[in-house]
Amino acid sequence: MIDDNLLEKCRNIVRATVSNAVYAVAALTDDELIQVTALAWLGREFSKEWGEAASKMYEKLLLEARAKHDHASIEYLVAKNNVLQAYIGRGLDLLGLDVFDYDKAMRIAQEKSAFSKPPTEGAYQ
Repeated sequence: MIDDNLLEKCRNIVRATVSNAVYAVAALTDDELIQVTALAWLGREFSKEWGEAASKMYEKLLLEARAKHDHASIEYLVAKNNVLQAYIGRGLDLLGLDVFDYDKAMRIAQEKSAFSKPPTEGAYQ
C-alpha cells in the first residue's frame, strides 16, 4: 500500500501547478512511479460503488503497472498532465486517503478568517 512518504508526494502533485506537478512526477523513483501510475489508473476508472473493493482494484492495477513499467512511464504520465492530478486525487479518495492535510487547511482557514473580518470602527483613520 501507499506509505506516508509517497502519500505526501501524491498530495504535493495534486496541489501543485501543472508544471510543478510534471517536475514532481519526474522526480519519483521507479517504484513510486509504478505506484502513482496504478493510482492514476484507479482514479481514471473511478467508481464510488467500488467501496472496499478499491484496494483490491489498486493491487491489480499495481501488478499491471509493474508489468508494463519502462522509462516511457514518465512520458505517459506527463502526457496526461491535464487530468493526472484529478486522477491521483480520485485514486487517493477511493483508497480512503485524504488528499489534503486537514489540520493544516484549518490553520490556514483560521488565519485567513482573521483578515476577512470587517475592520473595527475608525481602523482606517
